[in-house]
Amino acid sequence: MNSLIGLIWSLVSPEMFVSIADTIEDVMQMSLPGFIENVRVADISQGENQIRILSLRALPDSEVPDLKKAATAARDGKDELQRKAEEDGGEVYNLEVAFAYNAAPSESKGVSGKTRNMHMQIVFYAGIKGLFGVPLRT
Repeated sequence: MNSLIGLIWSLVSPEMFVSIADTIEDVMQMSLPGFIENVRVADISQGENQIRILSLRALPDSEVPDLKKAATAARDGKDELQRKAEEDGGEVYNLEVAFAYNAAPSESKGVSGKTRNMHMQIVFYAGIKGLFGVPLRT
């Protein structure tokens, strides 16, 4: 499984994260303190080092009763045709997956060494809205 993730990890396009960056900007914009004029996600990437699956196990329905109740409640609100289509779709399996991400050690002290790992660069602009803004990189 980890070899498959490693193969797929290198094929993932960084452009896929643009919508995630936009959402992060919008959420942060709503909760900015008064002295911060604006916020921008300058860079976001999954890096070269992939996540690793530590364990994978099947859970019996008795361990996840809340999920079973939610699925039943969602099914009750649908008409007969939709309910029949879901029942014909097969069984539901509950899986528990534990994964971890370990950043690869970087030999260089600069930014280029850190970009090999998963990262996000956020720029805050301090100042007065409409007059001036000084970028603060984090």
